[in-house]
Amino acid sequence: MEKILIVEDNPDGAEVLKDILSAEGYICDIAPDGATAELKAPMNDYGVILLDIMLPDKSGFELLEKFKTDSTTSLTPVIMLTALNDTQSRIKGYNLGCNDFISKPYNHFELMARVKNHIRLKNALSDLEDTNNVLYTLAAAIEAKDLYTRGHSNRVSNYCYNLARGLGWSENDCIGIKRAGLLHDIGKIGVPDFILTKNGSLTAEEYQIIKTHPVLSAEICLSLTKLKDVIPVIRYHHERYDGKGYPGGLSGSAIPLGARIMAVCDSWDAMTSDRAYRKKINRDDVIRILNDCAGKQWDPEIVGAFISFLKNNPE
Repeated sequence: MEKILIVEDNPDGAEVLKDILSAEGYICDIAPDGATAELKAPMNDYGVILLDIMLPDKSGFELLEKFKTDSTTSLTPVIMLTALNDTQSRIKGYNLGCNDFISKPYNHFELMARVKNHIRLKNALSDLEDTNNVLYTLAAAIEAKDLYTRGHSNRVSNYCYNLARGLGWSENDCIGIKRAGLLHDIGKIGVPDFILTKNGSLTAEEYQIIKTHPVLSAEICLSLTKLKDVIPVIRYHHERYDGKGYPGGLSGSAIPLGARIMAVCDSWDAMTSDRAYRKKINRDDVIRILNDCAGKQWDPEIVGAFISFLKNNPE
């Protein structure tokens, strides 16, 4: 049964809302002021918060901002209750993250329609978040099968984030490529274990199977709305600057910039880590390899930026 928090200092108004919503099967809590609402909201998984703009101890706008910046309540829909119909109040509310407005006096049918729609949307977003968490757990489980790749995706993720920041990317874009880094190898779920952990060179047939993992990784991640802008990064992180990579044989600037970043970060971590088929390579030797293959395997500008990052952040 969905729970709803009513933040309303007028006792009669709060009871009217509670009666309407309770008759539809919702469980309602009432907070007569901002302080009570701040205590209740993080402790309960509310389907919706109905928030009056005028409260005795603080404005509804202050409370709205807190709800939308607190990780425990940021995804909870907030519908503001107001007798104010001026455009500026609504713009201010929307800019602070308000999901909707309902004007007093309430129209019973409008109130219920809006509450139901926002609860439906919240549940859909929660399902996506659950999918998100399942995929991250799955990615970690895939790495755990191979002693030599444990922690690889997390390290690549952090390298990508820091390199993107150094290149002047926005924080949102940096977070996007960081998430992509965590899931870039999840497609290896479709690669047999004996190939992933093989102690020696792969046969031509086995290598063709390995080459399927970027495409499968991208397809698995298609359901995640938070990753929609970086799906090409995941799909094309094994392309080469000279066009001899896979899966698309892209070259130069045709390779998405994020994929060029990830290619360098992924290669660096692979070469500086022990693998079943070889011991890790000395850092200085890897830097020489990066420089030697800049313009062939990797974007030379990205290689330069990554080496500068390494010099400024020695391990």
